[in-house]
Amino acid sequence: MTAVIAASLVLMSVYLKRGYSGRIKTQSDSLGVLYDAENISSTSTYSIDSHTVTDTYVDNITIDGESYLGLVSTENVDENVTQTANQTITK
Repeated sequence: MTAVIAASLVLMSVYLKRGYSGRIKTQSDSLGVLYDAENISSTSTYSIDSHTVTDTYVDNITIDGESYLGLVSTENVDENVTQTANQTITK
């Protein structure tokens, strides 16, 4: 799931960069200044931190003659994903 979030952030970054690129070109064309959208360099860094707690409960289960009720286990998972995307477009 973390990979899906990271991939969507990278794709969103590319989408936004292209939108800003088009806007900058439109603005510069209106000023008469040349803008080369095919010679761009950018770096984006994303960091995603997550903490997941999973509690496992049982409701009156019997194993080998012993009856269990309530919390059986707790699992804590910490994840930190950092992704850096460098993009250079030169034609």
